[in-house]
Amino acid sequence: MLVTGLPSMVSGITSSPEAAVLQSVMETSPLVVVHVSQQRALSIQSKEDMWMQLCTQAHDDESTILAQGDDFKLSWQEGSRDALFKNYSRMRYSRPFYYGNFEDLVYILMFEKPDDIRLTHSPSGGGFNKDFETTNPAWDWQFIVPKYEVNKEYKYRARAVLRPKCSREEILKEVDSWLRD
Repeated sequence: MLVTGLPSMVSGITSSPEAAVLQSVMETSPLVVVHVSQQRALSIQSKEDMWMQLCTQAHDDESTILAQGDDFKLSWQEGSRDALFKNYSRMRYSRPFYYGNFEDLVYILMFEKPDDIRLTHSPSGGGFNKDFETTNPAWDWQFIVPKYEVNKEYKYRARAVLRPKCSREEILKEVDSWLRD
């Protein structure tokens, strides 16, 4: 199975009879490992365009946000290890993007469609920061392929933006502009 997108890294494949889970690992990308930011959370839009932030208290604890209307249930082999994609937040996102701030920058990750995309946060997925004696958060996502076929290509489109910190209105303009193109 080939996955294309931003970034084009695949950390692992967990398969069940119903689905293949491809978790794109962003910990190795310098753009998304947040080195002890003042804001460790991901910001999303939920119902009625209300802004919400996800900042999990522990790795693998309510770490994954599904899109509104995503009711696909993954199954696991009994005894398999815990993972970010197994632990759902009660939050649901309405628009397929998230952003987070780091110092004087904002990182925005947008997806063309919400289909099969789940957003994930880990407070420690970016590793330990020895200088600050704390962990770095990681902002991840998952590409879920229900009812997949072997040797068939699946892909999604995403865009990452790193720019000077701006208002939420400017972030929405960035997202809307890309989605119109």
